[in-house]
Amino acid sequence: MSEVHVVIRRESVFDRLYEIRDAEIMIGRGRHCQIRLPDLYISREHALLVKSSQGLFIRDRGSRNRTIVDGILLHEYIALGPGSRVGIGSYELTFCGTMADAIREIGSIGDESTRSRNDNVSEKTDLTDRVEQLTAAQSRVYHGFVQGLSEKEVAASLGISVHTVHDHSKAIYKSFSVSSRGELLADWAKRRSQRTQSNE
Repeated sequence: MSEVHVVIRRESVFDRLYEIRDAEIMIGRGRHCQIRLPDLYISREHALLVKSSQGLFIRDRGSRNRTIVDGILLHEYIALGPGSRVGIGSYELTFCGTMADAIREIGSIGDESTRSRNDNVSEKTDLTDRVEQLTAAQSRVYHGFVQGLSEKEVAASLGISVHTVHDHSKAIYKSFSVSSRGELLADWAKRRSQRTQSNE
């Protein structure tokens, strides 16, 4: 997988979206870990992800409570592919080959959190207000992003230049107080899962 996005959930609740860019990613509860999972049952350096030209691999770092990959206890380096699921403590990490796949994965997660209904209504209103503050052109770009499209793909679908999409994206990021498309999608996904509970 040249492009790798990790959908992280905790106890079946969406936690965040992480894009793998570095050759090595440490997973654990230590503050220095790129993917930090704050759980006392998780080791400070629990597992290591290695991305190379041969693919994406994971290795347990000798953790006390071990790492499970697709239901199998991990004993050595093992290759991960699109759809691979890694269980570490109370967390589950799902590896997706594209942003669109990550969006679909996030959409399949049912939020079982205990956040109050009033908080969820507030989150829903806040998201609606932010979207309504966008211009029509920015709104079209925003909806392209939440469908998992890249700036280039949004430009092609709307018949505008990538430069124009990039300009719109900067305004969108400012409106949502984020600094990247990944952060925007993570924000959207978290709010979406909270709205799901409020509608039940």
